Amino acid sequence: MSYDPSKPSLVPELVLRKKADLDRLAAARSDRLSRNGNRKVFSKGSRVVKVRKPETYLAKEKGKLNAARRFERVKKKGLQSRKRRQGEAKTKVVDKSSGQEVASDDEVDEADTELVEIKANSLGASTVFVVRIRSSDSSTPSKVKKSLNTMRLRNAWDGVFVRVTPDTLRVLECIEPYVVYGTLREGSITELLTRRGYGKVVDTENTGKPERVPLDNVVIEDALGEATGCICVSDVVSEIMSPGENFKAVNNFLWPFRLADVDSGFEKRKLKKISNKKENYGDKGEGMEDVLKLIM
Repeated sequence: MSYDPSKPSLVPELVLRKKADLDRLAAARSDRLSRNGNRKVFSKGSRVVKVRKPETYLAKEKGKLNAARRFERVKKKGLQSRKRRQGEAKTKVVDKSSGQEVASDDEVDEADTELVEIKANSLGASTVFVVRIRSSDSSTPSKVKKSLNTMRLRNAWDGVFVRVTPDTLRVLECIEPYVVYGTLREGSITELLTRRGYGKVVDTENTGKPERVPLDNVVIEDALGEATGCICVSDVVSEIMSPGENFKAVNNFLWPFRLADVDSGFEKRKLKKISNKKENYGDKGEGMEDVLKLIM
């Protein structure tokens, strides 16, 4: 067959399919590299190595040094803010029917809401509920870790009841960037014990180690009835609200509450949401009620 330059040459279908496959693979590789950013992919399905800059290590060491200096300063002098030494009040808008706080961007009729005044700190309280909101890492000073472990706050989003004394108040001030605390009403404490409460019961027959057992009146009576006289959940709530000579035994019986994170994994990974801002930690006073509703 003679070659006719006036007619276009035809490319075999197999060659076109192979070229389309190569173009698709190149586009996928380019998209993967753009999403990985400052990371090098060695091969498909292999591990991904992230290159850390020296500035990252310097920033962590500087943060650790600043945290250690703050701990020593607060331990020696305490927090110097004036609002720590006097009662502070603030207001919030709540729904009359449900009692829930109404956000500023919610479309709610003003006739269905009311302005409520609450205490913004825990001054004068006998017991506070403390929740750890940050995990430990290489930038956490050893003294902060020791203080958190002393309060039985070993993991993030663990919660415990703490009796307010000058010593415990000073410890809370030292570890304030890692915790949020405040006062709870009797109904909130009862709901917390019912939904998230576990007791520490020693298995004397088998292992001899403490076990985590869900709370009920039978468990409370068996563990605390003879020593403290507490035989039901109401007695435990009364001891927490008005701490007496049996508060330490009752509090040690309660396993640290395991609560939920405020931010989801999606918000942390994709949205890069940061929860350790100044307004998210520290003494919340009666505002701890709103925090508990988010994490319980």
